[in-house]
Amino acid sequence: MAVFPQKEKHLSGRLGVFGMSPRRLSDLNLTNPPERRNVNGKAIWLATWKPPFSEGTFLNSLPLQYKTFRRSICRYLPTAAKVLKDIAAGNVPDAPLGDAIHPQTITPSGILGLLHVAGEQGAKSWLADPKVRQKFRHTTETFNRVNGVF
Repeated sequence: MAVFPQKEKHLSGRLGVFGMSPRRLSDLNLTNPPERRNVNGKAIWLATWKPPFSEGTFLNSLPLQYKTFRRSICRYLPTAAKVLKDIAAGNVPDAPLGDAIHPQTITPSGILGLLHVAGEQGAKSWLADPKVRQKFRHTTETFNRVNGVF
């Protein structure tokens, strides 16, 4: 999941080596709730940091980035388990399970990667709708890259 340089500030507003979103940083109590802003013609989420954190301290500290990512993934574990259970029960009819010739198993690492880049609501719509998977190619690429790791 480490895909960016440590001090990366992505055009989408994601930060650091793990591409943490401002909304997730707020969920983890590092920032205040973000607001959607128009920056250079593109809508992105921006948030102010809660002391003692700042964008600089976050981007300059790989241990802080890792600890934040780890906390995020640990908080997603119950959701990932529920999603996998729903898929196994057939409750997500359009989940990307491949076909008879090229079956695909959705693994815990795939769901956690999906949750990391899309959040819970985004993951739901990505799993349920092939058109959403086509529209959000970065999310699909991330899922494909990490699915099957464990």
